[in-house]
Amino acid sequence: MKEPALIPDVAELKRFNGEFSLTPASFIAAAPGTEEAAELLREYLSIPTGFDEIPVVPEPAAGDGGIHLRVAGEPEPDRVGLCDESYRLAVRTDAVEISAANRFGLLRAIQTLRQLLPPEIYAAGKTGLPAWSIPCLQLEDAPEFRWRGMHFDVARHFFTVPEVCRYIELLAQHKFNVLHWHLTDDQGWRVEIKSYPRLTRIGAFRKRSQDINPERTPVFDNVAHGGFYTQEDIAEIVGFAARRGITVVPEIDMPGHIQSAIAAYPELGNNPAVNPGVMEAWGTSSVVLSPEESTFEFIEKVLDEIMALFPSRVIHIGGDEVNFDEWSGSPLVKRLIEANGLASLREFEYWFMARVANFVSSRGRIPAGWDGGIPLRGVLNTAWLGKRGTLISARLGELTVAANCDRFYFDHYQSAPEGEPPAYDRKVVQTCEAVYDYRIVPDELESRFACNIIGGQGALWTEHIPDFRQVEYMLFPRACALAEKLWRRQEDCDFADFVVRLRRHRSRLEAGQVNAHRLPQ
Repeated sequence: MKEPALIPDVAELKRFNGEFSLTPASFIAAAPGTEEAAELLREYLSIPTGFDEIPVVPEPAAGDGGIHLRVAGEPEPDRVGLCDESYRLAVRTDAVEISAANRFGLLRAIQTLRQLLPPEIYAAGKTGLPAWSIPCLQLEDAPEFRWRGMHFDVARHFFTVPEVCRYIELLAQHKFNVLHWHLTDDQGWRVEIKSYPRLTRIGAFRKRSQDINPERTPVFDNVAHGGFYTQEDIAEIVGFAARRGITVVPEIDMPGHIQSAIAAYPELGNNPAVNPGVMEAWGTSSVVLSPEESTFEFIEKVLDEIMALFPSRVIHIGGDEVNFDEWSGSPLVKRLIEANGLASLREFEYWFMARVANFVSSRGRIPAGWDGGIPLRGVLNTAWLGKRGTLISARLGELTVAANCDRFYFDHYQSAPEGEPPAYDRKVVQTCEAVYDYRIVPDELESRFACNIIGGQGALWTEHIPDFRQVEYMLFPRACALAEKLWRRQEDCDFADFVVRLRRHRSRLEAGQVNAHRLPQ
């Protein structure tokens, strides 16, 4: 009896003889609270099977061939807005029964159900497959971590609304529940802010871009690049994600990584008489925000519009890789350092970010930032600098997301650079196995602090990723490995077993026309 090749694997599964057949006579029975999920399932099933308009009927419903959906109650979000996602799925010859703690658990169960069907269920159109069956089984499942995220940088290279939605759909298929959306950087400002229209009129476009090959002496393509998301686009994307149980966490990076904003409004910078333009090279600009009161007014207005667009409880404010050159020569910075009893420019950076974080908190949201550039107290720490940063943050009792750059940055090569498209740094190779083998909660961390690590996330920076086919190539199958590490208990994870399941899971990726890397085989 062939076992289902589920990714991420489930906590507990029992197989039985027989199978459930999905036919044109099948229906979805939706109990109260499941109607929206039922409509999503109907779409997932109807298109590839060609069973037009599989009906959604109220539960209880009589008759064989039904897929019955039930939830125990409404979600009860935790501090960061995430909740229980447990579910139970039972497949009999005459019916499928799915019960979940809430609609989020139900949405994860639906993704499991899709994986139990033939791979062609992931096709974008009618396949003509004559039979659609699901093996009889019973399973119970729940994630190990509540924060299971992927980051997407659209500032270096812009991606369209349909491409962002495809990114979200691929995350949903693998039971991720957070999209960390990096919307602004030196090379582009991608979100419409009505209070400051030049942010997108000017800051969203650059005249040329550096060659994507990082090993060559920098050359430029002399091709204009840009784009941005209107507030209507944002609403569409956030709604698309919410329907799939994914929270979109926006990032507005500051006080560095912000040359595109200063190109639009030079008065935000420390040298307002000089317009730096939108940055065309990769790397980090030396241009940073000036700590004028008018700058903080700008930040607050921008964040107010962002918080109106994104219902996420967490708002990311960046905070990393700040160049101190401009601040070191600023009389205003010197006065503020003295007035606030600060000892260094690093402490001034913390002061700056604490002021922004306090504003986000005053609006009832949770500020998040990259470690190394933020005061850890009271800020969700995206720990990208490695295990040490994760340990420090967790031991301080702060909310911590493991986002280690040495394992979870998917812009790095995933096999030997020879024969691979350009990626970040030929000396760094992050294989699928390296992703899978990393422990989200370090062994060194005392058990009493482990609860402070609420999960982990991968990152996809796009300096060297100019199109969406390359996005998929860099994500998969490493995102499959990360998805499983965030879903299952560490002691239940086995890479050899994962690879066996991945071989069969590739047929699903192929049916969905995902441009995945060939390794591991």
